[in-house]
Amino acid sequence: MKLILLITIITMSVFASDPNDPFKCDKNGKCPPGSRCEDGTCYGRPDCPQVMMPRMKPGCKMILVPDERDCPMPKIICNKENRS
Repeated sequence: MKLILLITIITMSVFASDPNDPFKCDKNGKCPPGSRCEDGTCYGRPDCPQVMMPRMKPGCKMILVPDERDCPMPKIICNKENRS
């Protein structure tokens, strides 16, 4: 039981100190679009709308593009034969 507890604590400490944490602000205090930096952590902005997965035709893909308020908005990109 002690061994399991020790392994759990070590594992949690390794993941808690991950330098590639996606929720950490970068060195300039920047976060991905739709996020704001507070105390070194990126938090979602409440003024940005929730991104919903749009319906897409086969062969199309969706990317997120920041709008004028720096909120991520979906953009659908299709091959020439899939456009209509």
